[in-house]
Amino acid sequence: AVWKKPGANFTEVGKVLLECGMPSLIDQDSENKTLSDNEIATIDACMLQAGFRRKSGGPYWCYNYNNLPICRPGAVIPKRSVEKRLNSPFCKRSPVQPECKP
Repeated sequence: AVWKKPGANFTEVGKVLLECGMPSLIDQDSENKTLSDNEIATIDACMLQAGFRRKSGGPYWCYNYNNLPICRPGAVIPKRSVEKRLNSPFCKRSPVQPECKP
């Protein structure tokens, strides 16, 4: 996993990624490949807001791409959403995954 937070296990990281809008936990899935830079930066900002940090220490999207809409002053960072996670393409395809439990 790229993200870490004290006390959060692998499943918790996956849940939060999906709640922040990541379509799938499998990098190669087509839904992930169609994300715009702003959508990826929004997921990044949501993860930071949820208390997660990159294992590498950064850099974060808005550090390098401060011209993206989500990176501008006053932009509203979406909150985590259980509904978004449960309705994600990943959980629609594999509802038995631990990340897809309500």
